[in-house]
Amino acid sequence: MPAPLRGTSATAALFALAILLAAWTAGCGGKNSPMQPGVTRPYLGLTANLAPSEASSYLTVLSRVRSSGADMQYVSLQWDTFAPDPGPIDASSVRALVDGLEGLFGYAVYLNLATIDTNNDRRPLYLRARAWDDPVVEARLDSTIDALVSALQHPTPRPLIAFAIGNEVDAYLSAHPSERLAYERLLAHEYAHFHAVLPGTPVGVSTISPMNSPDAAIADSIQALGDLVIYTYYPFQGGSDFVHRPTTTLEPDFDAMSVRAGAKPWALQEVGYTSSPVNGSSGAAQADFVRRFRARIGRESRDRLLFANWFLYTDFSSTLVQQLTGYYGFTSPGFVAYLGNLGLRDSLGGDKPAWAAWKQGP
Repeated sequence: MPAPLRGTSATAALFALAILLAAWTAGCGGKNSPMQPGVTRPYLGLTANLAPSEASSYLTVLSRVRSSGADMQYVSLQWDTFAPDPGPIDASSVRALVDGLEGLFGYAVYLNLATIDTNNDRRPLYLRARAWDDPVVEARLDSTIDALVSALQHPTPRPLIAFAIGNEVDAYLSAHPSERLAYERLLAHEYAHFHAVLPGTPVGVSTISPMNSPDAAIADSIQALGDLVIYTYYPFQGGSDFVHRPTTTLEPDFDAMSVRAGAKPWALQEVGYTSSPVNGSSGAAQADFVRRFRARIGRESRDRLLFANWFLYTDFSSTLVQQLTGYYGFTSPGFVAYLGNLGLRDSLGGDKPAWAAWKQGP
């Protein structure tokens, strides 16, 4: 559910980082292309973030995460924040960010432009009274995608491993079933448009893993339209207040998601397991889940599982958790604990057992 760059303060952090990375990468030659031939395991992500009081920079954290074995980063943009009004769209900061991630650190990049973000409509406000498949909505999303693609292609191409147009959309559409068909028509239009402007890059949308989706049938219908199937995966017991299932569930869950994807490649935009006892977990249980995750990824083929991104490097601050609970409209103890304890480090920057498990690799 939580993505690395959500909300006003998080979006500001993205653009601040983009400016910083642009300064660092100016004059730096490309290093370590993320598209390494002959590497068949899935791209491995670890969402990099700072502890609130940490003195080091994002550059230091990105370097530390890269050296731990991660070779991709997930970038999330909300459509209404990125292009809030009908005017020209400036994607230069996104280009600078991708320049830094790929050129300076050798990360591959997956980008999700959230038209829906879990249970939130992220269309620009002036478009929300229209149907999802209204020609005006389609035209504005076309131009938003065009701006992103143009920025990533010029002056030299910066490849993406995949592109998505919505995050956990089954959560919103299960609550607004009358909007589903119009949203599917919008996706079909935008997928065709994206293929025309950036052929060869797979495009899809993320839904919640079928074990926890509020409506797996809606998710299947949406996923059938894309080039690949993209899930977020946090294993919780159905009907509970975000209580985790045992760590041993990872293997059968991976098998089930792979089968559900059918013949298409699939990907994991977010994978997480908290360390909080409120969620039926602990530091040791989180570390065990990390070990199982790394071992499974080490046995997968990129031809089948394109990428898997662990969420999160560092626990969110209590202030950000409070902002996110307001954003999603959930305030239960389990949800608060879930949001606040996903990191491999605590919110002060101290290592949890899961960080040692992560660094051990497969």
